Amino acid sequence: MRGETPDKCTQTFLNAYQKYSEQFVPTVGRLARLRHENLSRILDVYFALNSLNTVDFDVLETEKQLKVKLFENEHVCIWFTDKSDGLVKVKEGGLVASMEHKTGEYIDDDWFTRYDMDGQITGHVFASREAGYPVDGVVVNAIQFASLPDLADPKNQKKKGGYRSCNSHHIPLDQCHLQHVKFARKLYTRSDDDIAMWKDQAITTALEYYDCLIRGRMTLEGVRLVPQQGLLSGACKTCEMAQFCKSHRMNTNFLMKAPPRDKDVLSSGLYEVVA
Repeated sequence: MRGETPDKCTQTFLNAYQKYSEQFVPTVGRLARLRHENLSRILDVYFALNSLNTVDFDVLETEKQLKVKLFENEHVCIWFTDKSDGLVKVKEGGLVASMEHKTGEYIDDDWFTRYDMDGQITGHVFASREAGYPVDGVVVNAIQFASLPDLADPKNQKKKGGYRSCNSHHIPLDQCHLQHVKFARKLYTRSDDDIAMWKDQAITTALEYYDCLIRGRMTLEGVRLVPQQGLLSGACKTCEMAQFCKSHRMNTNFLMKAPPRDKDVLSSGLYEVVA
């Protein structure tokens, strides 16, 4: 969609997402907020209030992708690849920053604090500066993907006509339902010390991974030979590669299954182990 207008890009996305939504996104429950009809209303309001003529920054580039050398010795060369959603120039003050578009179920000040010391933000600044961009920080552009009040829902309608009052705005829902669309932007900067510490940790981590590959004989089968540090730290619980890592190890989980109860006793007290 490069070279197309924002409106055309958005419509192309919504058309494709509608088919996905109808087939895979539930109509009730927490994930119902991701239904096509809900997201399209959110994006309609967002773009109406954030046209390219009204935002507080100018877009210099979109989808900026970089590859810079992080470390090199006689054995290995480590490259850091970085992809941000764009490069912008803040109108007030002229500051240049990378752009990151984020979505969340609920956005508030606590939600934004996750990026105060986030490595992704530091990586954007590091890579941009190494590539010659005069970047001072990263703008996180956040849109809240929450369920908007549905005016067609009987629960939001009064028996005698009209709509019930909004708990937040204390006016009928038809007058404020689009005001429930929430979005915010925040600029994050990094000092030279922040970047130096991030770089040192990134090199250390990358060399540890390389060492794991060497000990694992550079094969998928060798993965199970490498110690799992995450078992102690708890990182395995959230690691995206946990199932892959688990599949190559010689461990077996067992389900404890109770045998049929003897009708003549309260409990046999015995359990068999079933793989």
